[in-house]
Amino acid sequence: MTQDSSTDSLRSPYFQQGDSLYLFKTHVETYGKTIGGILILKSKAADTLKATFLSQVGLKFFDIEIYKDTFLVKDAIPQLNIKGVLKTLQDDIRQLVVWDKMRLTNRQDMTTLLGKPKMLRYDYGQDHIYFLTDQEQKILQSQKTIQHTRKLKNQITYSNFTEGKAQRIAIKHYNFKLLIELETLK
Repeated sequence: MTQDSSTDSLRSPYFQQGDSLYLFKTHVETYGKTIGGILILKSKAADTLKATFLSQVGLKFFDIEIYKDTFLVKDAIPQLNIKGVLKTLQDDIRQLVVWDKMRLTNRQDMTTLLGKPKMLRYDYGQDHIYFLTDQEQKILQSQKTIQHTRKLKNQITYSNFTEGKAQRIAIKHYNFKLLIELETLK
């Protein structure tokens, strides 16, 4: 496998370099509390992503810039302006958008219980990425599982594909109660 020098090799299949703005209706649930609004993801440069989360009436919950190895908080409400919370948010957004396709190794073809659809599993470092495909190899669903010392930390599920883009995305944490649901806005 040769290394792709373009920055597209660092984007998930659902966030291509040519696309620079994504809007999501967002629902966050943690320890019985919920919050909703609009998440805006914007590519500012090949290695810079801006993430802004607004309430439905326009209150800014946070505004952060995510770089290759770090992030910068531009603005955050006091309830979210906690180092661990902001680190989790930027990790989730980075894992959602950035996949180094060159790290996909050890492809395994798996069959589901009914034999259809087909599931492909790739190793991604110590993590795994699964693709559920139909007979024509179109992706029906994909899932990225993130592990820490062999224990499942969180997973990102992409589903409801239209023209190769996931219309629904869910980020679920297993080491604490956090579920983030995203629905693409047209």
